[in-house]
Amino acid sequence: SYWNDHQRLKQYAGGHKETWGGVELVIDSNVLDGHITALPLQTNNTLNDLQIFQTTLTQSGPHIDDFGLINHGHGWVLSDGRLLVTADGGRSWEQHSPSHIQVSAAVYSQEGEAWLIGRDEDLGQLQVGHSNFGSRDWSTYPFPEESYDLEHSIARSYLEALDNSTAYLVFKLASSSNFSIGRMFYTQDSGKTWAERSIPIGEEVHFRNSSEGWTAGGVTGKEYYQTEDGGITWQPLSYKDYAEIQGIPSGEKLNLPTGSIKTSAIDQFQAWTYVVDNSCQGDKGTQELFCRQSSTLFATNDGGISWSIIYPR
Repeated sequence: SYWNDHQRLKQYAGGHKETWGGVELVIDSNVLDGHITALPLQTNNTLNDLQIFQTTLTQSGPHIDDFGLINHGHGWVLSDGRLLVTADGGRSWEQHSPSHIQVSAAVYSQEGEAWLIGRDEDLGQLQVGHSNFGSRDWSTYPFPEESYDLEHSIARSYLEALDNSTAYLVFKLASSSNFSIGRMFYTQDSGKTWAERSIPIGEEVHFRNSSEGWTAGGVTGKEYYQTEDGGITWQPLSYKDYAEIQGIPSGEKLNLPTGSIKTSAIDQFQAWTYVVDNSCQGDKGTQELFCRQSSTLFATNDGGISWSIIYPR
């Protein structure tokens, strides 16, 4: 009887804001309501009869959030909120991001123009920055997340840059796995001001120019969309049309290492791929199960015949 208005049936779909006692809170939103059925309790069991199972997951080494191969020998990796660049094929790396910004997304053009977005650890606000490859001099501007009511609802960020003044920014919003919700913004003045555009799913975008763009993924991972007006409207595509228009990179045809998650290729010979390795010790159903995860970036210069580790070294 304490919960006779269906308050306890929940399927989380992101948050909304409510004010209680003068304090504004972000509260998960329900997407499902229904009757609650109480099951009879078995009173002959005690807490001592219950088996407590524990799984311990540890990350071995730095975590790779994103990466990109720009051209021969030049590339970048986003690892644990820091942006690193290499000009010698991964033999050495230098930190490129501003020291006070925890980077959540980055992108480089083929010409080496760099963009990033992250939270300023001193000011506590989102900052958009752009620079040139290898330069530590960043121009940064605050992104007005409060104006767009985005605080506390961003699960992931994606950037797509066309040049040093034009870029698209996608925020994937926090929701359950049954939803892929996003918001997209567009700038033409190097990030000083932004205008909102539409996006059908909360996934990264790729643009050929300021009008033609594509996005793919969604809940099933098999949703494909195209825009011809810079994200004002979107049309669904079949995978065949998407692959033909987008130009699926040759890296997908490479002989990839086991556990490859994402590949960046510049031709049929040169590519980087991101590998996740998971291993566990112990048995399911035992008192303790220890699992270890590692992230590794590999490179090939011979079309996938051989691969070598370039990050972490």
